[in-house]
Amino acid sequence: MHANGSIYEGEWKGGKWHGSGEVTYADGAVYKGAWTAGVKHGKGTYIFPNGDVFDGEWKEGQRSGKGTLCFANGDTYTGQWKENKYHGKGKCTFVNGRWNGDAYEGHWKNGVYHGKGTFTNASGNVLHGTWVDGVSHGKGTLKEAGGDEYEKEYNMGKLVRSKRVAAVDNGPSPKCSCTVDTSQAKEMQEDLPSTITPTNEEGKGKASETTSPSMLALQDYDSSEDESFAEDEEQTADGDDQSQDSIDFMELCHRLTDKVEKQKRTIKSLKAQVKLLKKDLEAEEAVPWGARNPP
Repeated sequence: MHANGSIYEGEWKGGKWHGSGEVTYADGAVYKGAWTAGVKHGKGTYIFPNGDVFDGEWKEGQRSGKGTLCFANGDTYTGQWKENKYHGKGKCTFVNGRWNGDAYEGHWKNGVYHGKGTFTNASGNVLHGTWVDGVSHGKGTLKEAGGDEYEKEYNMGKLVRSKRVAAVDNGPSPKCSCTVDTSQAKEMQEDLPSTITPTNEEGKGKASETTSPSMLALQDYDSSEDESFAEDEEQTADGDDQSQDSIDFMELCHRLTDKVEKQKRTIKSLKAQVKLLKKDLEAEEAVPWGARNPP
């Protein structure tokens, strides 16, 4: 037993712990592994009093090299270390707490994200980018679980630019399933006055090629021989004017309907843009900019 209450069992050299040995500290911590001149050096496992466990390489009493730290709550870090801190390449996975299910894999410096890395949150969104001193900095790419992809740019943790570069293809728009009664359409066409369809500016007022037989018969009359024809023609013109007014009204209705539908499509597009912006904000709030520091 050591004077400080520690209990050591293992190899010695020159009165110091040297070689392979196990020590139980007064606070309950346990180390089992390699020793050099009384300090941890080489491969070894250290169990912290709170239940955290480190298994890896040591150098002059500090965690340096490759190793895995398993926290008591289930979080883990596997990768490179330097002087008891995450340093180099490594992966940290969170399974409890605020970032439950999130993971970061990439470069580290002094215990925080630093350099190129990839952050994946519990929802399946993946951010590839660069970090500086624990915060996202520079350009990156965010790919959402649903398939949408964005170009991102950060300035020391703050989002300064976001642009969608790929969207989910939901397939072609549904085709119209409506049917047309051709016989009814033909009857409606025959009822229309032929004189309201001029073929061009010079032909204004002339009958079109679809003139009905009854109208052709009227054209064969000589107005100088039959004065009553003039009266009939005047009545026909009045009927044509009324038909023209009816068609003008229907055309106006169609135009108004088209305008309303266009406004509906515009509103739908704006709602979709608002939804995308909301998803951006939610994705940003879900990204942690620092990692849990090792004990």
